[in-house]
Amino acid sequence: MDRKIKWLIIVFVATFLLLNNFILVEAQTVGEIGKSIREWFKDAFGYTDISASSDWRFAAVLIVIFFMFFFAFSDILYNFSPFSKTTSYILGFGLTVIAVLTKLVVSLSRFLFGLTATLGAFSVMAVIIATFIAFAVIHVAAAKLGIKARKAKTQQERQAIKTAIQELKEIGKELGRK
Repeated sequence: MDRKIKWLIIVFVATFLLLNNFILVEAQTVGEIGKSIREWFKDAFGYTDISASSDWRFAAVLIVIFFMFFFAFSDILYNFSPFSKTTSYILGFGLTVIAVLTKLVVSLSRFLFGLTATLGAFSVMAVIIATFIAFAVIHVAAAKLGIKARKAKTQQERQAIKTAIQELKEIGKELGRK
């Protein structure tokens, strides 16, 4: 029974969002449908800049955010209140409509998109800076390790030469005794 009610509520919400006062019935041409939907977005979401295709993508994001708020409010009310599932959906829908009409959805989405863009720019900048720092550290470390390796090799060669000289001296002393 809960699934049937859930789908009924989803259909009701979708109908509310897409056919507010029979937008499509009142309009007679495709252009009028677009104008009617644009007017509905002005009233419902407070978003007035819908003119290009990219703006319609933002409008689609607003609808998705509407559904996210709707299900979040409904689940919160159902899990943390004595309301039934159906009552929680109805109250969640009401709270979501209030959030939309007070332009919370537009404000929150613009804020979060701006925050995401800012953090993205900072992360790219941090990656570039970290790359240069890593390069410098690797360069300095490789140079120091190279110097240490050359010193160690030189020390080994000196030791080998000293050992060879000592062996030659001993061979010379033995030849000198004979």
